[in-house]
Amino acid sequence: MNTTSWTLESVWNAGLTREDRPLVKRDYAWASEIGQPLVDRFLKMNATPYTNPANDRAKRKMEAGLWVESFVRIALDRAGLITNVQEEVWTDFGPIKVKGKLDFLAGGRVDIDKARKAIMGMGLPPSIEQGSLKIAEALHEKHGHDMLREIVLEIKSVGSYKMDAFEREEKPKPVFGHKMQCAHYIFGLNKAEGHVVYICREDLRMKEFSVWNTGELMREYVDDLNSLSGYLEAGERPPLEKVLLFEDGKFSKNLGVEYSPYLTLLYGYETPRNYSEAIAPKATRWNRVIKRYQEGAKITDKNKEVREEIERAGYDFEQIVKIAHIVEEEEEN
Repeated sequence: MNTTSWTLESVWNAGLTREDRPLVKRDYAWASEIGQPLVDRFLKMNATPYTNPANDRAKRKMEAGLWVESFVRIALDRAGLITNVQEEVWTDFGPIKVKGKLDFLAGGRVDIDKARKAIMGMGLPPSIEQGSLKIAEALHEKHGHDMLREIVLEIKSVGSYKMDAFEREEKPKPVFGHKMQCAHYIFGLNKAEGHVVYICREDLRMKEFSVWNTGELMREYVDDLNSLSGYLEAGERPPLEKVLLFEDGKFSKNLGVEYSPYLTLLYGYETPRNYSEAIAPKATRWNRVIKRYQEGAKITDKNKEVREEIERAGYDFEQIVKIAHIVEEEEEN
């Protein structure tokens, strides 16, 4: 019998590369867009073609996130806690309707007998079976027969560098976008609480941050939509993002610029790497000069030139010197 040699690699990479969602002009926003740069959202809603679409590697990262999400679903589902998944949720609280697809709604009572039977009947590899059983048993041990509140779960997969930062700072960096995405489902389903859950793709560590249904959160949500609505009604493109941000006490790259699908169109950089190579050293230089002013060090003519750069970029230099928090390891950013 003639046989054909084959490789898994030949189909794996292509098979795990998702197709881009077609750009169509629309009058609604996606929940995942809330908190993103207004200029990007304006262009997307007007179906402006991307100049910098996600590459295959980025698409496989997204796919890896879906696989991680599936593991969470299995663990919770077999414990009897999944009450809803992938429901299409709309809100109409602001000037723009918002659409999203729920990750999970989870709550109820842990059914440990059902969980054990279901997990052991799935034919999972031994290590995954034992891990799934331990999660179900830990939930049962901690909560017994308590009726657990239904909570919106927004699952995000991240790399180890970002997870290290979450553990160090006890807060998520992209707090606004992910928080607002979770808020969308809280509002749309009229739930009291949601959690943004980060899972490290490399070692499966998890960090979880609560989001509560409050009037203040609703105002943030509606204010964001109001900001976008004005530009859409006027047919006027929003201002560009600052290429350097001052946040958490230091200057750093603006990820909203670096990973914009319109990076070339709006900012003139061909690739995210080109942007990073141009901007990261500038952030380091600005931070170093800010630190010199804070410490009362001798100020050189070049230091004064950097101060002028910062002021031309629209920042209050003296105020930044007062509030900056720059340490040695951050200067290498």
